Amino acid sequence: MALTCDILLLLLFFLPSIYAQWSQSSSLEEAKAFEESLLHQACLNTTDHEACTSRISIECHRQGRTGPISILHGAVRGTIDEALRAVGTLSGLAAVSSDLREEMAIHDCVELLGYSIDELGWSLEEIGRIVLENRNIHHEANLRAWLSAALSNQDTCLEGFDGTDGRIRHYIHSRVAEVTQLVSNLLMMYKKMRSIIPHAPPRNGTKSDGNRDSPPWVVVDQELLHADPKALRADAVVASDGSGRYRSINEAVNRAPSHSSRRYVIYVKKGVYEENVELKKKKTNIMMVGDGMGITVISGSRNFMQGWTTFRTATFGKLFIPFFSLHRQTLT
Repeated sequence: MALTCDILLLLLFFLPSIYAQWSQSSSLEEAKAFEESLLHQACLNTTDHEACTSRISIECHRQGRTGPISILHGAVRGTIDEALRAVGTLSGLAAVSSDLREEMAIHDCVELLGYSIDELGWSLEEIGRIVLENRNIHHEANLRAWLSAALSNQDTCLEGFDGTDGRIRHYIHSRVAEVTQLVSNLLMMYKKMRSIIPHAPPRNGTKSDGNRDSPPWVVVDQELLHADPKALRADAVVASDGSGRYRSINEAVNRAPSHSSRRYVIYVKKGVYEENVELKKKKTNIMMVGDGMGITVISGSRNFMQGWTTFRTATFGKLFIPFFSLHRQTLT
């Protein structure tokens, strides 16, 4: 009887320690299995799965970090490198093409891949902010937006070859397909990770209001959006009748400062402007305001039958980092 009691006492003494060790071991195994599944997802359906996973592992080792976030970070880095390789391959093709539409499509692809590289870079920044700020909802939305944009660019690239004989398109497809697959994998990785990334608790235990949930620059833009266009302090004025500094919108955009750190407001007076407006990446922080819907009108005339690619037919092409704001009630 005494022996039985001693055994029971020993079990009661050591059982919590044994359970804790087992639980810790089980958690470590689950974490390792999850990381392995992420690594597999990062390289799913790529041309060389082993080389892909090896590059990500090397990147994680180089950073001296482990865990799901590090794997996602390494996968984004690997995707940027793949996009850079695709740009290098495509850059020299325009010189050997004898078809104008095909040549334009090649240039579009190089430019679009450049946007994907930028968007993937911004994705890396958002990943860092998510970690530092315990999963801020805006950074999550930004990350999804950048990855989705980077995914769609390759489709737009290939659409530009509609109307060609398809030979160059087939070659380019094989080069950009890997980038598309890698970006698609990144989106799936993030979907898997959402369940383990910690949520930041609501401030003061209450639901945040709209202003608190908005990025800081939105407050400034709200003031501009609700201002009377004629009373607005504009940096440049466009008027088709010659009463402004510029007669065309493109001229005002081209003269705007590059990489502006503050909002640059262009006021477009009433009139019909028959032009295709393109804002390049370096033209940041530009805001356009008109005199009203149906009063200030931009009407481009490019079309596919004229030899333009779909990418170049947009009446208003926004080809750069965000912070371009179009007055929702003033330009048509």
